[in-house]
Amino acid sequence: MINAKLRKVGDRYSLNITGHAGKTSDGGDVCSAASALLCTLLDNLAALEDDRKIENLYSTLSSGSGYLEFDVTEGGCFDGDTTVCDSIALGISESEILLFAFLRGFELLSDKYPENVSVDYSDVL
Repeated sequence: MINAKLRKVGDRYSLNITGHAGKTSDGGDVCSAASALLCTLLDNLAALEDDRKIENLYSTLSSGSGYLEFDVTEGGCFDGDTTVCDSIALGISESEILLFAFLRGFELLSDKYPENVSVDYSDVL
């Protein structure tokens, strides 16, 4: 089981992902999908750090786990019911839009493979 947990304290986000899912009975490679989502998020966050829109980006990635944390330096208000288009209109930060897209991807994986993936961002809302 792959578990993704997002937390927020003040302007600091942390994302912890642990576990393995392997291939599913229908041949889907859930671990590869989860890794692709996480690597894409991390690459985009690094670009935001270069642009000074986030600070203190820290990450560790290894087989079966991934962890990242950063401070938001731009305005924003994450809301799990807000769509990406709404976020842009409401002025939610770019980093939070990236997190929303990442979490949506994990939700889609969890919906399709509930025995292999769980996602929790209840501490953020």
